[in-house]
Amino acid sequence: MNDKDQLLRKAGFDDLPSALAAIEAMSIEVHQLLNEVNTLRKERDEARRAVCFLTVFDPEVSHLNYDDSEREEARSRGWDCFKDT
Repeated sequence: MNDKDQLLRKAGFDDLPSALAAIEAMSIEVHQLLNEVNTLRKERDEARRAVCFLTVFDPEVSHLNYDDSEREEARSRGWDCFKDT
């Protein structure tokens, strides 16, 4: 048994094609997870923008004046939800 075969077996694979198939499957899963993260980030930012909009116009909640923008509200909360808009 050569070094390559020993490494494959040590990693839990019988042969190179099965190792490559596993790597391909993991790569696909990583890309799917990255897409899901991006989707969730967009949804989070949309929700944060809505909170900022509503907060600016509610004097009981907002520490800002009516003249301040939603972007200022986001900044005051440490959010960067307007970076892509």
